[in-house]
Amino acid sequence: MGVTVGTGIGSGFVIDGKIYHGSRGFAMELGHIVVQRDGLTCNCGLEGCLEAYSSVSAIQKATARINPKYSTCELRELLIEAKSNQQLRIIIERSREYLAMGLATACMILDPDIIIVGGGGMDAGLYSIAEIEKSVRAKTSKVNHHTQIRKATMGNQAGVMGAMLLAAQS
Repeated sequence: MGVTVGTGIGSGFVIDGKIYHGSRGFAMELGHIVVQRDGLTCNCGLEGCLEAYSSVSAIQKATARINPKYSTCELRELLIEAKSNQQLRIIIERSREYLAMGLATACMILDPDIIIVGGGGMDAGLYSIAEIEKSVRAKTSKVNHHTQIRKATMGNQAGVMGAMLLAAQS
């Protein structure tokens, strides 16, 4: 399973070497599973979506609510500020916990061998893979503890490489 953390939360699942698309091509909308009942409104129109809490955009909105000066900050600036600002640290930690909740749910339903987490947020150092993995373990039964959680290593090249591999299969 692959998950991207950027302006939104993207995901995909591979079964027997093939991307799983679902019955109508919309499978694996992990960013739009509800993680908070009656929660924040997501860009998709639903309330409480994972994306509304754990994406880079969600963190930027949450930090701007505590101080308007953060509304113009890039993620890297917010991460530097979070080192000395407990309010920002709490927002990021809570966002990581929501992400872990979503990944734990995926583990329980799909039982993947590995989850690779990447995207611009991860490249910027938003979440610690070790902390995500620890939290996912705490939120899943022991039968799902075999799932490895790893950080993507290809950065922005991942999409291009994936497109090339998909084209080669056609």
